[in-house]
Amino acid sequence: MNAGTDPEALRNLTVQHLLAQAWVKEVYCGSKLHVVPTVDEAISVVTRMSCQYPVQVLVTGSLTLVGAYLEVLGQKHPLVINMPTNQHYYH
Repeated sequence: MNAGTDPEALRNLTVQHLLAQAWVKEVYCGSKLHVVPTVDEAISVVTRMSCQYPVQVLVTGSLTLVGAYLEVLGQKHPLVINMPTNQHYYH
């Protein structure tokens, strides 16, 4: 956590919700949008959704965040990491 980060804003995901609102206003195309506090929870959401229908996931942010997402994904679903891009479905 950055020393200048407001702990309450961090707990409430204030910045993340503001960015989600901006995304909906400017880009949103009707897909499902989720704001979650952890990489682990994000992967759990995607896993639950993928049991119902194919999903595509866009992870944005720092290299640290994207790397953490790939690391947790690899731990929970090791076969997915090694699949060709067009076959990334969690079935």
